[in-house]
Amino acid sequence: MSEALEKELKQTQKKLKALEAEYQDFAYIIAHDLGAPLRSIEGFTSLITEHNADNFDEKTLSHFHKIIKNTAKCKSLLVAMLDFSQLQSAPHNPSLCDFNEIIDIVKQELTDLIKSTNATINVSHLPKITVDKAHLALAFYHLILNALTYQQKNTPVNLEISAEETNTHWHFIFKDNGIGIQPKLIQKILKPMRRGVKDSDYSGLGMGLTIVNKIAEKHNGTIQVNQSDNSGSVFILKISKTVDNQS
Repeated sequence: MSEALEKELKQTQKKLKALEAEYQDFAYIIAHDLGAPLRSIEGFTSLITEHNADNFDEKTLSHFHKIIKNTAKCKSLLVAMLDFSQLQSAPHNPSLCDFNEIIDIVKQELTDLIKSTNATINVSHLPKITVDKAHLALAFYHLILNALTYQQKNTPVNLEISAEETNTHWHFIFKDNGIGIQPKLIQKILKPMRRGVKDSDYSGLGMGLTIVNKIAEKHNGTIQVNQSDNSGSVFILKISKTVDNQS
């Protein structure tokens, strides 16, 4: 490489780092500055509803409840967006991780939803491998939450989690019996705030799989989405065995 080209490359890398830092600051400011007024709206609306419920008709009360619900959704979306932006520059902290322990932690966090969906989660013995534990726990959280959210009506959730080893990667397989995904929507749902269903039909923010996809990339892997043989979806999280080149 010529001296001039090398100098230009270093300058470009410096500019990219500056832009990344600026982006991180912008994302934090947006999340923080929008979060405060949203908390205020939610709080005051709740107070008005609580203290004046007897003076409002059902239609007015319904309007206030919608304000509270949508405000809470906006707050959750800001948190998800901030989590995603922080993944961009978060340092990679590999350590030996027992994925069976991760499953136990995530199931504890989602206990109420597991009960309300009458879900059965069957887990084959999972490996211990070197990864960024916090990031992979977050990925597992969103993959399990996805199965619990997009269930078929009047059908208990059945989620099977297993792992397969290849020469270069570990494949973590999440097979559910949910509503499934149309092939044409697979790329769409991996993008921020893009969903394959109507917002009125299912809860969710359209950020979970985006976060999983980013975590996979940081581990030199991918997230693959397949249709199940009968119904539901199969998500395959592929994680590289090589940690030296992970960012």
